[in-house]
Amino acid sequence: MAWAGHPVTAGAVAVLALNDHLLKPAFPGVLTGKLSDVAGLVFAPALLALAFAVSGWAGRRTAAWSVVLTGIGFALVKATSAGADAASALWTAVAGPSVVLADPTDLLALPALGLSWAVHLRTRGREDGAPPIRFVRVLVVVPLAVLATAATSAPPHRSLTDVRVVDGRLVVSDGVAVASRDGGRTWEPADPSERPWTVPVPPTFPVSPSMSATPSPGPDLVLQKSACVPSEPAHCYRVVSGRLAVQETLDGRTWRTSWEISEGRRDFLRREALGRGLDPRIASSDLAVQEVPGGHVVAVANLGDGLALRNVEGDWRRLGFPKIVDRRLAPVAEWQVPELADSRAYRYRAAFTGLIVLALALGAGLRADPALKWGVPLTVLGAALGVMLHSLDLLAVLAAPVALGLVVAGLVLLTVAVITTPDARRAKATAPVALVTGVLTLLPLSAWAMGVLDHFRIAALATVLLGGLGVAAAYLVGRAVGMPREGGPPVR
Repeated sequence: MAWAGHPVTAGAVAVLALNDHLLKPAFPGVLTGKLSDVAGLVFAPALLALAFAVSGWAGRRTAAWSVVLTGIGFALVKATSAGADAASALWTAVAGPSVVLADPTDLLALPALGLSWAVHLRTRGREDGAPPIRFVRVLVVVPLAVLATAATSAPPHRSLTDVRVVDGRLVVSDGVAVASRDGGRTWEPADPSERPWTVPVPPTFPVSPSMSATPSPGPDLVLQKSACVPSEPAHCYRVVSGRLAVQETLDGRTWRTSWEISEGRRDFLRREALGRGLDPRIASSDLAVQEVPGGHVVAVANLGDGLALRNVEGDWRRLGFPKIVDRRLAPVAEWQVPELADSRAYRYRAAFTGLIVLALALGAGLRADPALKWGVPLTVLGAALGVMLHSLDLLAVLAAPVALGLVVAGLVLLTVAVITTPDARRAKATAPVALVTGVLTLLPLSAWAMGVLDHFRIAALATVLLGGLGVAAAYLVGRAVGMPREGGPPVR
């Protein structure tokens, strides 16, 4: 239907994807929190109207009922605990354990339904009854269904909560208990039943990438935040709360940083954790000191980042998680160590973000060209779905082909539009600007994923600025080329 394929509806989907997975994690606050609600309310009535049409309930008042029911449902979920519980149950049935929280302040987004209704009024009467066109319109809205019903679930994850020195052995466990007598050079399986402390069960509730990384171990486990060298009582180590860091003192008074992972890379580990099957809480939680011949070693449990170890020479190394191969404990070199850079998922997100900006820049530059009617929304919807795939656990397998198909179809239509448009001068001037903008937009996120940029917030801000400036530049170039020539007719 034309309502679902309108650029405003497609843009709302793109805004939802970019805000939830780019802006909200980088700039948490009221503005980004409410932006997703606004975007959802803009496209949700079009999705509901499509559902009515597919079920055979289409009529003259379908659009009005879609807007009204969307508003009522949103109000019930956000203003009542019963509505929030019902939504949580629905999302859990669709995509695993999920939680939707009631927040009456989100009702401030309800006027966005007016924009959705305005889009419907603008597209009313433009429906094309040809079956191929109807099929394409349904295909356009498929990502909306995926985006509207998908929620981030919480798969089982590994979490190294604690480490101890027991009977002269350094014992570590995250469900796989291992011990070392020689300061971490070699390890052997340990019997968890002999351990004199309790390991909490990893949480099964969904953990958002924006949640705090501060450990919350549970009532039966007392974490050891600091420890001293037994033969040197004034030589001590302590973990830094909420960070991947350890401080050291030689006199019991003056502390210095002995080991740390930067906040930018810790943020990277946190965002990648769920996709790796690891606890998204990334912070040092427990510490133990073991004396060995030649000095001492320090072992630190870092929740979703596994084990870090200081050897007798004073060098720190991240060991990660013990690994079992063919029912035997693998050598330390083969343990699972979370990478600090080179995120394939975020490289894909960067590429999809660049495609969104490319399509929007072409649409802004060529503007009312009829050939762009489907190219822009198809590309934007497909790329927006691609941006969100990293967070879809149960639906990713089904959503990935849809995203790829939409992007390919949209790019083909955009290429045809640029080649066949009657306004060749405008196309030749706008297309290079749009292409350069798309390439520049994907660079900041790619640089962050590869570790060149340390802070995600800087990468996100650069992406938004480059994309916004590029779309504006394409619009201005298209407008300038389309102005009337001196002494000639207007160029359309």
